[in-house]
Amino acid sequence: MHEVGLVQQAIDSAVRAAKDAGAGSIEQLTFAITPGGHVTPEVVETLFAALSAGTPAAGAALAFEQQPGTVRCWSCGETFELSEAGSEACPSCGSESHDHPQGPELVLRYVDVA
Repeated sequence: MHEVGLVQQAIDSAVRAAKDAGAGSIEQLTFAITPGGHVTPEVVETLFAALSAGTPAAGAALAFEQQPGTVRCWSCGETFELSEAGSEACPSCGSESHDHPQGPELVLRYVDVA
């Protein structure tokens, strides 16, 4: 389950950023998530609650943004951006069959500290 590693890495980065800023706690973390991947806001929230316990990130609010993911059409090979999970057809042939989005599934965008 690679989601655990992604969330742990984000927590570690946020804690380092808070320490570098001289802050004792983190108020909010904002994540960008690629649609169609294995990482969902619900998964991040669940893992974050467990993995952040005892850290300056514990209890922080979580916010989420969508980021586009690049996919390849299985029918014609066209590469295009998918902005919502499974909701877009290939602009070239209209097929809705494509691979999973490429690129990072979870990106820590902002760390708001106290």
